[in-house]
Amino acid sequence: MNPRPLWQIMVLFFLIALAPVHCEALDTQRDVARANDLYESQRFQEAAKIYESLVGQGVQNGYLFYNLGNAYYRQGKKGLSILNYLRAQQLLPRNADLQANLNYATQNTEDKIAPKRSGILRNLFFWLDSINRNENLLALALANFLFWTSLTLWLIYRNRVFDILRKTALALTLAGLISNGAMSYLDFGSRNQRGVVLTKLVEVKSSFGKGHVTLFRLHEGAVVSILGEKDQWNQIQLEEDKKGWTLKTALGAV
Repeated sequence: MNPRPLWQIMVLFFLIALAPVHCEALDTQRDVARANDLYESQRFQEAAKIYESLVGQGVQNGYLFYNLGNAYYRQGKKGLSILNYLRAQQLLPRNADLQANLNYATQNTEDKIAPKRSGILRNLFFWLDSINRNENLLALALANFLFWTSLTLWLIYRNRVFDILRKTALALTLAGLISNGAMSYLDFGSRNQRGVVLTKLVEVKSSFGKGHVTLFRLHEGAVVSILGEKDQWNQIQLEEDKKGWTLKTALGAV
């Protein structure tokens, strides 16, 4: 029997390596299809369990969070619904149906506190609310590719058109780097994280600890900014002059 050529062996190993990933993808597709069928059958609690299981496995998909938000809203769990709509919005920032559902859910809460993103950095990089992280990285990669391509062509031909193109691409690349840095800071480095009240009622205290004065109360579905944490407490803020402390267990972080 003749031995297999080297390239066939390499392809075989590549396919074997991909097999677990392929199987996991098929399993995920089957689970999503099953959950969608349960949702269509109005078995919302069972559908939500499967969606949550997929999230727990590390599946990050805007439509998965969107479906999970819908399943929770159908069960009357407005806090969990809004929380998952906001998670979906990070991945699907321009989805009109998602935005409509988020607005509807918010207007049907007792406090009617709509999610808002503010701050000097976010106002300066206003377009970040319209794109997700992958799109931001893709734009940077394209600008970088254009820069190196135009630079190479300019070094070969010393053409004015390529000179203008490389300078433009360099400016776009630098803008992309700054944009990605700003997005990373806002998503991970900033202390101003969004949270959603998940309990029916929560008391916001003047400091961390149950013995402190209650400043105001919030209800399920209210969207707040999380400024920091101490022990089992989160410091939250609604407006510049309206902040306080509440138990971590009462909030879900976006």
